[in-house]
Amino acid sequence: MVDLGLEELKIIDNHCHAVKLDSFHDLESWRSLFSESHDKSMQIHDSANTAFYGRLINLLSEHFGCEATEESVYKKRSALSAADAVSNLLSNSGIGKYIFDDGYPPRDEAVSEEEFNRLSGGESFYLLRLEVEFQKLIAATDSFKALIEKVRELVSDVRSRGYVGFKSIVGYRTGLNIENWDEDHVHSAYIEARSEVAQTGSVRLGYKPLVDHLLHLSLESAASQELPVQFHVAYGDPDVDFRTANPLELRSVLENVRYKNAPIVMLHGCWPYTKEGSYLASVYQNAYLDVSYGIAFQSSRSMLRMTEEAFSVAPSSKILYSSDGARVPDLHVMSAISARKAVNEVLESMIDDHDFTLINAKKAAESFFKGNAARIYGIGS
Repeated sequence: MVDLGLEELKIIDNHCHAVKLDSFHDLESWRSLFSESHDKSMQIHDSANTAFYGRLINLLSEHFGCEATEESVYKKRSALSAADAVSNLLSNSGIGKYIFDDGYPPRDEAVSEEEFNRLSGGESFYLLRLEVEFQKLIAATDSFKALIEKVRELVSDVRSRGYVGFKSIVGYRTGLNIENWDEDHVHSAYIEARSEVAQTGSVRLGYKPLVDHLLHLSLESAASQELPVQFHVAYGDPDVDFRTANPLELRSVLENVRYKNAPIVMLHGCWPYTKEGSYLASVYQNAYLDVSYGIAFQSSRSMLRMTEEAFSVAPSSKILYSSDGARVPDLHVMSAISARKAVNEVLESMIDDHDFTLINAKKAAESFFKGNAARIYGIGS
């Protein structure tokens, strides 16, 4: 087996979430952490019968030195507090930097940044989750003009407030085809959103003309700051419509010259649209493909195919590693282990096929696991 030196690399996890203080309290709630379904039966029964969950149990049994059974692993795991789990699982994981989505879980429900950094031995950075902030501003403003002023303020000079990029979940709400709307449509959508606030006290942003308009403002600001913008693509929340969450729907954004200086990061390997995401990263200067090994919940072989599709088409300078680990650190460390194995196997086969020399394969792996993220988020080498 070719040694690409992946164990020595200090990984940058460019797309993940903080660790919740109280993420599970019994076996059923533990199982539910590894399902994207809203259905309770799916969460507590079917989630335990997936290839992903089987691999989780096997890897954790090796880590804890116990039998590879759910009972034995859960006994060891449930004895750890959230803080203990961060130290136990991440301190020797080889992950050097984490880029967290600021919107989930909320910071007051998570292990603090200072404690996480101390216990994990890593360094944390944050993304501003746009739609969450838009919802707050819609609820807090009583005029469309005031909303626009607040949004412009929100998305300006964000690095001075500790953020290294934006994140959008529009793909899970109104779709990735971010359109241009006339003022009447946008204003009408704002009135509808404010009506929801009047009725319920808050708003779940699903008014397409308004969402699209606010995202255009954010993209313009991101480009002026040379700030990356992450987009959730395809696999994720169960309310996603796969027909409107295909990365090809981002074409209008990628072809807009005003946004050329904003790296557009397509998340989750765009699974199952990895080929499409790889293609976009190969033809658009500001398109980047994030390959996530925690979510989507896949088998090892499926992740291997996703990795191969990414490296086969996209330039190695345009793809980035992530876990999309959320709530528990098990996903962060499991993803790092799975990714090292998959990337080593894929690049070894590409060396055998003369796609890469050993030197170029090592360079590609370094770019994937840390170099590309360090460059586009501006967080050092």
